[in-house]
Amino acid sequence: MTRFDLIDQLKRGDVPAMHKLRLTFDYLRPRKLQETEAFTQRLNALIYELGRNPKAKKELSSSFEFVLTQTTYVSLLSNTGINGHATFWGESWRQIGHAILAPARNNNDLADVLAYIFPQRTDYQWLAWIRPVQWLELFEDALVHRGEVLAGHIRNEMSHAVILLSHRITGIGLEPVLTTKMPEADNLESPFLLQNKEAIFYFTHVYPSLTREDLARGLLHADVLDSLRHCQQLLDQLRKQKDRYGLTLDLLFLIRRLEQCVERSERMINLLHKTHIESAYLGFWEMILEIIPYVHPRNNLRRLLAENVSIFTNQIVEHSGRTGEKYITTTRKQYWSMFRAATIGGVVVAFLCIIKQAIKSMKAAPFMEALAFSFNYALGFIAIHLFHGKLATKQPAMTASRIAGAIEGTLHGKPSEVPLPTLIARVSRSQIASFLGNVALSFPMAYLLAMLIYWITGEHYLTPEAAHYNLHSNNPIESLSILYATIAGVFLFLAGLVSGYFDNFVVYYKIPERLMEFPLLKFLRPARREKLVKYINYNLGALASNFFLGFCLGMAAFIGFIFGIPFDIRHITFVAGSIGMAVAGLDWQLSTYEWVMAFAGVFLVGVFNFLGSFSLSFMVALRARDVTFRQSLLLFTGLLSHFARYPSRFFWPPRHEDTKTPALVNQPSV
Repeated sequence: MTRFDLIDQLKRGDVPAMHKLRLTFDYLRPRKLQETEAFTQRLNALIYELGRNPKAKKELSSSFEFVLTQTTYVSLLSNTGINGHATFWGESWRQIGHAILAPARNNNDLADVLAYIFPQRTDYQWLAWIRPVQWLELFEDALVHRGEVLAGHIRNEMSHAVILLSHRITGIGLEPVLTTKMPEADNLESPFLLQNKEAIFYFTHVYPSLTREDLARGLLHADVLDSLRHCQQLLDQLRKQKDRYGLTLDLLFLIRRLEQCVERSERMINLLHKTHIESAYLGFWEMILEIIPYVHPRNNLRRLLAENVSIFTNQIVEHSGRTGEKYITTTRKQYWSMFRAATIGGVVVAFLCIIKQAIKSMKAAPFMEALAFSFNYALGFIAIHLFHGKLATKQPAMTASRIAGAIEGTLHGKPSEVPLPTLIARVSRSQIASFLGNVALSFPMAYLLAMLIYWITGEHYLTPEAAHYNLHSNNPIESLSILYATIAGVFLFLAGLVSGYFDNFVVYYKIPERLMEFPLLKFLRPARREKLVKYINYNLGALASNFFLGFCLGMAAFIGFIFGIPFDIRHITFVAGSIGMAVAGLDWQLSTYEWVMAFAGVFLVGVFNFLGSFSLSFMVALRARDVTFRQSLLLFTGLLSHFARYPSRFFWPPRHEDTKTPALVNQPSV
């Protein structure tokens, strides 16, 4: 449609008002969001053409005024962009339903009218390009000549929305799931009750009679704003005490819903007390522009998932970050302690390799075999934990959050006990120590166990065919071992999240206190029962993550078999043990190519285990802390100079480590 066709449509009296507005914005909509210059030219041309056609300009302004004065805003201002259900999952299902089949349109509701006028989900982006003076030129009659009429309707609708939100804040704030965490909110002096009394009294008895001079004083609504800020302070306090109380998605959802109601109320109250009509219009339209994306259900669903899952993940990675401290060594003594702990893990994995081969030789049904593999892995990983051993590839998921926290501190100029370059050097050498410890024992131990079976039975544990199959399946060129190593890295990342989730679970549901009163544990002496409960309190996350990881690794090949896709896992420690058994089965009769590919396979599987786990954990941790990946990359470029200056520190701990913060080049400003 050309602007001349649009002018003809605007002049017609049989075209509905909201359809005229839709045609206008359809004409203005850029084909691509990058076409800002073309959009500006089109907008200026339309404004010029409207100036030459007073009737079309008046019809457009009348349509704008009609839509804004004959519709109700209460739903738009109090519901749109605000979580609308009591629980996260309930709201998720509601939004999914709306995304599939949108609700019926109500032409008396401004939210539905805006969804009709701006049908595309990205419209809000280019609407922000229109300057305030251009809005006035487009709709001059409505905004300037008849501005008081429109302003009166807007004030009336906003007042009703504030009162509705005030009732909602009271209802949500008195939910038991919140009051149990905030005792000061569970009485008649609760800020959530007081703000409701203030809002109702003010907007029922005071605001309707205010003059422009009263509004200019700007003091009469201070009590209402103070009561809302007190509510926000309680919510901030609850967030800060998350380590004490724990969090769930539903609790986070309620907190976020309350915050949204408080923020929207404060914003509307401030707009209602602006004395200059132009600034009031500008503030109102800025708020509408922020709400417009959420008149579309799909945008609402994206926002719901992005906001709540990100916040919940933040709590999980915080727990993972604290767990990750024990995976970072500082001194040489700690370095060797990490190496010894990793050798325990290597020994256990060698036994797991032998047991897995025994399970495979039974030739059970695929599901039963996968189930047996899963229990073998899970119980083995739990044994490593019980023996205070370390599995190298579990480190990245735990340490990524710690590094992301250090990056956040560096970007915001917050002093840190350990400078970022020093921390990364420590993580690097700790990871190398655990890799070496795992591999150094899993290979020879698996070989010795296989040879022991040979000496006892007189037969090799692996036939030559099975031994060659082991070598082939770990060959980085002839097999998909690198892909499978990456898949294992993803499972290791998920195991880190599970660990953080159950650490949070213990706190939120007060598991230690409940276990102390558990009837089936009453037969234990109080001291022994307390010791057991304390162990569960500090280790449930680790035990759950090990069990989860075991089942992920054990079931991977079965999932690939069921769906007929290349889906399996390769883990560096198990690959080393598998090669150890193959070497025993072949009496060391391997070709040079097989030896090279065996060592290359172990190395590359370890690298991609690390990359798969660390990269995902790192990105989640950065997102949870609102740090962009680009900012982190800029900081990492500065680390190159630190590596060039002290390369050995990334592999071996110095006698005396300098903890002064090195200069980071290209450090981005915030």
